[in-house]
Amino acid sequence: MLKQKIHTWNPFFWLWILFIKIYTIIRGPPKTPPTISDYTSIYQKKNHDQFIKALTEKALTEKTTYNINMDPCLYDRKECTELMVDPENDLEKKWRTRILFETTPRGNIIMHYNPFKNAFAYYCDNASLPYTILNAVVMKYVLLYRCIDLFIDEHVSGEHPSPLIQIIKDYEKEQDKKPDTEKLALPKSKAFAKFKNYSKAATTTDDTTSVSTTPKMINSIVYMGKIANFSFIQKSSKKKMGFRSKLLEGLDSQTKIKSWRDFKQKTQTPPESKPLHEEIQEFMEKTELINDAINAAIETITQNQSL
Repeated sequence: MLKQKIHTWNPFFWLWILFIKIYTIIRGPPKTPPTISDYTSIYQKKNHDQFIKALTEKALTEKTTYNINMDPCLYDRKECTELMVDPENDLEKKWRTRILFETTPRGNIIMHYNPFKNAFAYYCDNASLPYTILNAVVMKYVLLYRCIDLFIDEHVSGEHPSPLIQIIKDYEKEQDKKPDTEKLALPKSKAFAKFKNYSKAATTTDDTTSVSTTPKMINSIVYMGKIANFSFIQKSSKKKMGFRSKLLEGLDSQTKIKSWRDFKQKTQTPPESKPLHEEIQEFMEKTELINDAINAAIETITQNQSL
């Protein structure tokens, strides 16, 4: 009982209690652990700030280093469309090698630009990623590979839009005016999108209310499947392999030769054809020679028998 009274009236005990009270007030209520949405917001804000900084610097200083990997044909939609007709074109192969492997709060993503689809293609095990996080990955991609003009989202670019936006709009207007028979059978750009109430400006008058909608472009991002479906090794074009020789240079293809007889027939030059009267004369001369040889043989036989 005496020890309990001494402990209660100990000044160090009350100082410790006071310290805990003050520390609790200063620290505040306990913080809740961050969620995936919090990490996603931080990731999007980080990429967005870096992209806006680079976009503003490009517009103010007119630096060309942000587009050093942009091919000139990407600014000419007609030339690019004609180039895509060839399945073995070099443009697709080049952009197929520019790969971004990114780790996001929602999962890993492999992304590259596909000039045939005019879109950013990505592989991810999570097929239901929101556009906002994919757009953040696109921002990092165009900054990494120095192709900032490929970013055509007007909602983000704002006062510094990409020149490709107007080029795509003009080209698609021109294609809409042409008949279907003159259009190339290639996928149309999916860069346009209409949002519910985001791009509507309503003007109210005394009697009527008019609503004007202005379609804005966004980045076209195509889901290609899971990461396991992506192949880092490009398929090489099939080349004919086989024996090579100077004797085969005049032939169209080695596969047409099946045997040595075929090879001799193809390499030997056919004899020149002679007129008919010359062939008859040669035949008569040969027959006379044969007759003379037969008569000479008969004479020798008769002489031997007489002896």
